[in-house]
Amino acid sequence: MISREDCIEVPYGWVVVFASLALHKIALGAPNVLFVALKPIAADLGSLRSVPSFVYSLLMIGAGVGGVLANSSAPGGSVAPRATSSRMATADSL
Repeated sequence: MISREDCIEVPYGWVVVFASLALHKIALGAPNVLFVALKPIAADLGSLRSVPSFVYSLLMIGAGVGGVLANSSAPGGSVAPRATSSRMATADSL
């Protein structure tokens, strides 16, 4: 059995783990606030619920197009070689 003195794990590592978990939950949960607050947002705008929902749809489409454009303007690349290599890596791991 490994003694406490020989172990490289420090208590501060758990602080980093829980801080990362909290930030991860906030980052992944923040976009979903729209679905919870859709009626109050629409009421504040004086419009139907479809208006803020449409704006969120445009945001997601823009993020997708922007991701493809950013990837294609990166050094060395287009989307196709990376997608192909990731498929091969996935198939290789099976």
